[in-house]
Amino acid sequence: MKVSIRNFLFFTILCVTLLYSCGNPELENKVQTLEKQNRELQTELQLKDSLTKVFGKTIQEIDQNIQTILTERKAIQVNIQNNLENKKTVEKSVIEKIQLINSLLYQNEKLIDSLSELLSQSKVQMVELKSTINILRREIEQKNNEIAQLKQELVKKNFKIEDLNRTLDSLMFEHQIQEEVIAMQSKEISTAYYCIGSKKELLKNNIISKEGGVIGLGKTMKLSDDFNQAYFTEINVFETRLIPIFAKKAEILTTHPSGSYKFVTRDDIVQHLEIIDPKKFWKASKYLVIETK
Repeated sequence: MKVSIRNFLFFTILCVTLLYSCGNPELENKVQTLEKQNRELQTELQLKDSLTKVFGKTIQEIDQNIQTILTERKAIQVNIQNNLENKKTVEKSVIEKIQLINSLLYQNEKLIDSLSELLSQSKVQMVELKSTINILRREIEQKNNEIAQLKQELVKKNFKIEDLNRTLDSLMFEHQIQEEVIAMQSKEISTAYYCIGSKKELLKNNIISKEGGVIGLGKTMKLSDDFNQAYFTEINVFETRLIPIFAKKAEILTTHPSGSYKFVTRDDIVQHLEIIDPKKFWKASKYLVIETK
């Protein structure tokens, strides 16, 4: 992939050279198209790198859970094979281990679901990550079947099935919190907000202060209690690259690095804002405020 990117860059540079040496409008259009495609490819590569890191960390957690499941299953099998004197203690230990396994299996299923959802939201085509998800699902299904067989053995030894199907409440509660955090982080990564308006409109909606600073986005100010969130439009940063403006003049009031965007003007009218590098553009702030004049 990296080789093809380098070849692509070389071809772009070659076209630029031809453009400036020949002054051909057709070549200029081709170069602009190639540059746009190149930016999109670079953005996709950055996103793939981030996804790979998230997958690696989550898969490590899933593997740790599986190792714990294997250890606990082996301990249960040893307990039920040995005729120990203190039967109640053995039963209690077995039930606790089974409930721990139930919780870990449930946790792994949810972690895999979160990876699948994150990959889907990113709109990035990565066959290897999809394949990894499928492999993990099959592995979890296999472990579920193995534990189901173990439960059948325990039922034959007079264990109550309702006890064997429970999960550890503390682990479930902890996982629910973790699941909410993952969902929030996933949404936070992909979500941003923008608003467009004249100075009068922005003041009216308490987006900017009379001193000209942007509330919540300046160096010292914070969002006020009567901040009009409804004035902002929610977008997916991976999908939205063009923001329509249609005004004589436009100015970005929030902090976004130069070179990560450009205004596109036609017939003396600012048509739209083009986000060239989404990752760089939204790094400083997930809120975008544009003042029109």
